[in-house]
Amino acid sequence: MNKAGTCDKIVVTDDTKVNVLAQETEVELLDQIEKHRAWDIMTPAQKKKQLFLNQKELLDTFLARSAISQAQYNKSMGDLREKMVFPDE
Repeated sequence: MNKAGTCDKIVVTDDTKVNVLAQETEVELLDQIEKHRAWDIMTPAQKKKQLFLNQKELLDTFLARSAISQAQYNKSMGDLREKMVFPDE
């Protein structure tokens, strides 16, 4: 510490890295618990809609990262929409 009572630099140790990782893991775990609780109270129709949205998000990610082509994306989205018909829409 300098005379003003502030640190001139931050020292990152392996312990610090472990603490940050543990905090991130704890947040991820809490997120998973919340998702599980939300899933438990969903109706079957809501679950079906959420599964559709999860699959769409995954396809969007693949397309954004060039893991699949636009043609593959369009085909997969068409198949997904066809298989997951929502009668109330």
